[in-house]
Amino acid sequence: MDIVIDNLILNLVLIIFPIFVYFIYSCYSSLTENKKYNNYIFTISLVSSLYLVFRYSVDKEILLFLNIPIVISYLKRKSILGIILSCIVIINLYVVYNINIYILILKYVVYFFIYTICNRKYDDYKLVTIISIIEAFYLSIYYFYINGNYNFMSILEMFLISIIFYIVPFFVIYLFKITDNITNLYMTSANMEHDMQLKNSLFKIVHEVKNPIAVCKGYLDMFDVKDINKIKKYIPIMSDEINRSLNIMNDFMEFNKIKLSKDILDINMLINEVSEEMQTICYNRIKIYYNDNGDEIYVDGDYCRLKQVFINIIKNSIESINNKGEIKIKSYLKDDKYYIEISDNGSGMDKEILSKIGDMFFTTKVRGSGLGIPLSIEIIKAHDGSIKYSSVKNKGTKVLIKLPIYSC
Repeated sequence: MDIVIDNLILNLVLIIFPIFVYFIYSCYSSLTENKKYNNYIFTISLVSSLYLVFRYSVDKEILLFLNIPIVISYLKRKSILGIILSCIVIINLYVVYNINIYILILKYVVYFFIYTICNRKYDDYKLVTIISIIEAFYLSIYYFYINGNYNFMSILEMFLISIIFYIVPFFVIYLFKITDNITNLYMTSANMEHDMQLKNSLFKIVHEVKNPIAVCKGYLDMFDVKDINKIKKYIPIMSDEINRSLNIMNDFMEFNKIKLSKDILDINMLINEVSEEMQTICYNRIKIYYNDNGDEIYVDGDYCRLKQVFINIIKNSIESINNKGEIKIKSYLKDDKYYIEISDNGSGMDKEILSKIGDMFFTTKVRGSGLGIPLSIEIIKAHDGSIKYSSVKNKGTKVLIKLPIYSC
């Protein structure tokens, strides 16, 4: 009896071990999204199971467990692999162990027809049950009619083999389902992350396109078809803002990725241009002061992106001022870095809100998206610069931007 149990354990290990290796690889390939070789590894694992049992099995009756890889291949809808494995087993058992080839062929033909007929009608567990009943019937014939064994040990051995043959495929099916669940869970998580990134991009597009449209609307509100000077002044500005909107949308066509088109530009001129444009839409309620000292300070940057940042910051300052107020912009050189400081006397922020302003989707505005500041930080970092916010509740906010100056 001990020998029988040892043989059962040995052959189960020989069969199951390569399949476990496949499970590990399958989980790994699911997590790395590289499933190119999954089918090859699956085939190799089942063939390896057959080889190990052929090579190291010590009891010819236990070789009947070679049917397990065949059943697994059918359960995984690999009918061609199941037929190939069946042929290998038939030839080996006939040549090496001289088992009746007609009985072997009959059994594996029945396996195939059960798979073909019942595949669409029954689930995996019912298929295993049907095949196990057939296998038990075959074992009965083999033990009692061919070998002529009627003793208690042979009956017990047949019973153990039948039970294990029934249990092992169930266990393997369960492992396959766990692997599929892990794969599905990972794919669901990946899809959710992808959807979130897409949502972030869409929010960014909406938020950033609103700013140039707001500028255009401000100029349209003041537009006077009878005033040629205003027409000449406003139309180029509105045209630039429309082009900026188009550039923003084109950039976001490349999914969630900031693209920079750098060139040498005068940063003072850019800030002066933005301050003048934003002053126009403030009417006389808010004054924007910029201490342009006339120096030409050059940076290697993206004109549209940097303009986008300054507009975001000044627009936030405007919205923080309830009635009348002022926004001060000053700049200075220090240690080959150019500092731009934008401050206002608006409502300011407390420490809790200040600690969250860089978080995606965090906003204190009723209709805000919470993407303006994170996007501005992202753009400044892409220019090898930094941006820092400081604020006091009911006193105002200060934004300090640091950019590297261009050096020949």
